[in-house]
Amino acid sequence: MMWGLNSEIPEGFLGPKAENIWKLHQGGFRVPESIFISGNAEINDELIIGILDKFSLHSKLVVRSSSVHEDGMDQSMAGLFHSVINIPLEHGVLMQAITDCRNYVPIVPDLPSQQIGLIVQEMIEPQLSGLMFTEDPTDQNSGVVLEWVHGHLESLVQGEAEGNEVRISRQDCLKEKLESLPFPELKSMTSAIAQLESITSGPADIEWAISEGVCYILQIRPITSHQIGSIPSIIDLSEEHTYSMIPKRIRNHHKIAFRQVCASNNLPISFGNLLTINSEIDYDVIQSAHLGWGDSMAVLLTPQRIDGGVQRISFVGSGIEKLFEFLRKIQNECPRFTILTKELQETAYTGLALIDGTEGEIEIGAGHFLSKGLTDPWRFEIENDAISEPSDRLLPMAGIQIGDGGIQGTDGDVTPPSISELQNILEVLKTIQENYPKHCIEFGIEPNGVPFLIDHYPAEMSDEVSNQVLSAGSFTGKVLRIENEDLLASIDSHFHDVREGNDIEDVILVADRPRLSLVKYLPKEGGNIGFLFENGSRLCHLAVLLRERGIPAMFVGETYNQLVNECQVSFETSTGSLTID
Repeated sequence: MMWGLNSEIPEGFLGPKAENIWKLHQGGFRVPESIFISGNAEINDELIIGILDKFSLHSKLVVRSSSVHEDGMDQSMAGLFHSVINIPLEHGVLMQAITDCRNYVPIVPDLPSQQIGLIVQEMIEPQLSGLMFTEDPTDQNSGVVLEWVHGHLESLVQGEAEGNEVRISRQDCLKEKLESLPFPELKSMTSAIAQLESITSGPADIEWAISEGVCYILQIRPITSHQIGSIPSIIDLSEEHTYSMIPKRIRNHHKIAFRQVCASNNLPISFGNLLTINSEIDYDVIQSAHLGWGDSMAVLLTPQRIDGGVQRISFVGSGIEKLFEFLRKIQNECPRFTILTKELQETAYTGLALIDGTEGEIEIGAGHFLSKGLTDPWRFEIENDAISEPSDRLLPMAGIQIGDGGIQGTDGDVTPPSISELQNILEVLKTIQENYPKHCIEFGIEPNGVPFLIDHYPAEMSDEVSNQVLSAGSFTGKVLRIENEDLLASIDSHFHDVREGNDIEDVILVADRPRLSLVKYLPKEGGNIGFLFENGSRLCHLAVLLRERGIPAMFVGETYNQLVNECQVSFETSTGSLTID
């Protein structure tokens, strides 16, 4: 049996690929002239003659498979079935192409036997062709992604050519603010993303071609990894069994994967929920799930960024409207997304641990935000699986706390935890470190001494034995002091933020602490700069980034006040020497 674009085709009979092309045509989109052949149709001379007659005004054809297992909601099987392009209008050649497509069955485990339907189309000779994803399939950022090459699409989809790429915000597409659109012919497609997604019941992967000033949609399929309609709107992440409900791409997000490891090993971690928004926000369910929560945080998981920025807020369970505003803001740019909400326990200390086998080091700070570089730590060495007593007496320190949805200092100076308390915590840290080697583990300690895990990030052990060294090396340059750095800017900064880089060269940046907000001063590549700090953490986020980039940095203590703007300074971390000219 054979159907055309203007026929009424039977639903569920021809496979999603054929049905979606028909829906595109019915929706007013330009598609190549097409006919659809059922999987039980006999391939004979009569069929070939009918096809040749249908396409008598065209010079070349394309034959594509249309299996019931292709382009579905659960799996796309893209590229696994057979297609033949550039087929001349010759009886024998067309018969061979159709027979090849019909008989080609990919070797896929547990694939049921099937009769493969076919699509025969006019061959479009494009000046440009490409792909459009209505959501970034890599989850790196929000927006609609366009990739293209000159000529045929085959080289791009087969990975043989590196295409051009542009990203356009979803709102700009819907409002037809398309100044960044590379080709005006694409407007008919980019301005209709909501209509296109209605065909695939979610985010869509679209193949397109431009020929003689017309944009053709060659095919459309769901982005299968982004189908979240079946996920509950709220998932309690403290229960190990709930992770089986979370799709793999979300489960692999480093924050969710970390929590799953904790749940599997019965390790303590702050309470958290996974919120899934699929076009609609279930306000009542979200409010109910956060009743009684105190100071809390919400962070966008997928996509990881909106317009390049990591999205997160602090909120209080009794002030849930702030969370709702956050969700609505993201929804403007992305109708489907996931959020991690976590309640912040009452925290006496936060700590950072870097352990390699039986050796390592731990930093402990009063209150919150040690990883952001905002507070000074007490340092403890780990030797032979035991925490060593520091050689110097540990003095009380002030810290920073989150309270009533805001930032405030600790109530007076805080004394460090005892060695015995830290030794008990070490077992928890070693267990999680086994799953995350060469990672710094961030943790908290409640006022009653109970530890809980917070996060992790890549970090290498420093070869430098001196606690004064953040990143090994030497440097000479003029001092540029960075003062009055906003605390909130560091709190809002994140290890995974996109960093554009800076053009500063031949200077030594001097700041009181290695706050994460200083990341904006890091050079784009390499590092023809140095850093000097009064005091702070060797394991904080900025210190890790400095080591990654090979930027020399160390603490200078009281010498900090002598480092005035424009003075010439040389320092060497291996000897701890510093010269001021």
